This record gives sequence, C-alpha cells and structure tokens, in this order.
Amino acid sequence: MKYLSQQFKHLADFKPTIISPGDPLNSQLNLSCNPECSVLTDFSQYYKKTNKFLLLTPSSEKEMVELIIRLSKLKIEYRLRGNGHSLNSLSLPRHDEVLISTINLKQLDLSNHNLGYIEAGSGWSLHELNFLLRSKGYELPVVSDGSDLGSPTIAGFIVGGGISSASLIHGGFWNHVKSVTIYIPGKGKHKLLSSDKDFGLIFGNPSRIPTIMSAELRIIKTSPIDLSRNILMPEQHNSLRDNPIWFTYYCYCDDTCLLYEKIARANQTVLNYWNPIEIFEYTISNNKFIPPSIFDTDLSTFSRVGIWGVPFNRQVETMSKLSSAFSLDMPIDIGFRQPLRVNFNFSIKYLL
Repeated sequence: MKYLSQQFKHLADFKPTIISPGDPLNSQLNLSCNPECSVLTDFSQYYKKTNKFLLLTPSSEKEMVELIIRLSKLKIEYRLRGNGHSLNSLSLPRHDEVLISTINLKQLDLSNHNLGYIEAGSGWSLHELNFLLRSKGYELPVVSDGSDLGSPTIAGFIVGGGISSASLIHGGFWNHVKSVTIYIPGKGKHKLLSSDKDFGLIFGNPSRIPTIMSAELRIIKTSPIDLSRNILMPEQHNSLRDNPIWFTYYCYCDDTCLLYEKIARANQTVLNYWNPIEIFEYTISNNKFIPPSIFDTDLSTFSRVGIWGVPFNRQVETMSKLSSAFSLDMPIDIGFRQPLRVNFNFSIKYLL
C-alpha cells in the first residue's frame, strides 16, 4: 500500500495515524456502534473496513480547515466520520481515502443561552451535549432516539435528517437549528442561516454531505437537576453487539395505515432472519418547513412509519433478505418516499 506511506509523508504535520485491523484505535472509533469490533465498522455492524487506512483527528476548526486545504491541493480524497452511527457505510473510508474524525470538534459557546441558543462544534454527541445542558437546566428539543453513548454527532444528525420520537411535539431537528457553519473547498467557511434558501438541502441528504464545522442550536428549559448530587455520564448499554437496524418511511398522514399494513406483511416474510422489536408510527408536526430530501411537500405535518429489530446474524444472506423485504416499492403517486439514511439500503458491491 504505497499510497498510505505517501499520504503519511504529505500529511505528517497533521499527526496522522495508520490504522490496521486489530488496532486499539478501532475500538475508540467504534465507541458508539461496537467497541468490541477489531476493525472499523458502523452501527449496522455489517459494513467493515478490513484493510489499512490513514486517520486524521483535527483538534479545532482552524486545523480542520488547514487539513482540508492541504488535502485539496494534494488531490487526496477524504471521508468524514463522527460517531459512525449510520447504517449505510457512509462513515467508512473507501480505497485511497483518508478518514477525518470530527470527535474533537467540541467547542461550545453558551454565551447566548439566555436568548435560547447555543453554538456547538459538529463533533458533539447529541446525548452527551444534551446531558451537559440538562445539568444546567436546559435541553435540546429534538435528539436522536436510543440511549447512552450510542447517538450521532450534531453533524451526523443533520445529515441523517434529524427526526426522532420527540418530533411528534417539536417537529424536525431543522426547526431548532439557527445556522450551520460549513466549509466549502475553494470558497472557505460559510454560515448557512435558517432563512437561506439552501438551508434545508443539508438535512437528510447523504449524497450531498458538506463539511459541517458547527451549528447554532435552539435550547429550551427543562426541569432543573439537583447540582448538589454527582452528575455522571450515563453508562453505555450492555449489548452493543446486538445493535438494532431500522427501516423508516415517510408518507402523508392519510396513508399511515396503509404503510403500517405493508410493513407488517413484509415483516411476516422475514421472521426467520431477525427478531423484530416494534413497528412504530407517529406524526411529525409543527414544522416551519420540510427539507425536500426527507419529504417533498408544502404541508407542515407528515407521518413517519417504520420497523426496527435485531438480525439473528450479520451475514450477507440475512441482511440482504431484510433489505429486500422492506424495500416495499412504494408508489410515488400517493406520496410514499424512502429517505436514504434511515432505510437500510444494502449494496453488496460495497467492498471497503
């Protein structure tokens, strides 16, 4: 792998690390998906990086910008990774790509919290940041479902769409983002305001992933926590090896029952391949707008319907059967739409 030594030489002042299968750093990078895995993976535990790659971990926005400028000049492709919480391999470097981890981009500006906003670096885990805010009597209106450390970063949640069960009350995460600072090679840093016409395009659009540096987020008051007691980070759940996978679809509210029935019928065909946990459905209300990559409608309300469960194994046959069963071939004329991030779209040609 001559290209690795060349990349290392050209990027030496950024303190790169060559990561091999079995390297302990894989466990750190897999902390939110499976720290027991000896190779780089994501939350699916299906996609894996089984050969060497170059890791870079910038410690600040300034260093991140300098790194991307260098990579652009050298024409070296790169892959961004936060917590690796996606199911679709988008956080795993392809051949010749270097991996940039954003987990150190955790600057935090609380100076405007009295105005209902904070500014946070893109590498913050949503649950970690929310836990910190709750210790101060505030919280984010919408965070990802799940618990403990197994959550996406701020950037990951934006790219993934920003929807959870809290959206029933508060709408999508995009309703609570005042601005997003992105970096565009050749153009520099740019603050994208919620009032800008392109603002909605970065939500739920994995095919158009920008380099997100930070975001201004709305916060709300919550029940005060007794600060006289020790505040501990929540413990990681016991069985990260049994990560669930999920298939989620969006539709007009009138089509919710039909979609629920189609998912239930599809589930009956794959009971030999997984342990289904729940079919879920809820209305996503009170939206100022809806990002077109998520659901293309002028309405302020739509429905989310899906299913999640734990596969009996992560072999090709099992995962392909599940993916095929829940493709569902939704007819566009009644508004069914499958977002890329939350639907577990397999392609066995993804050989990393």
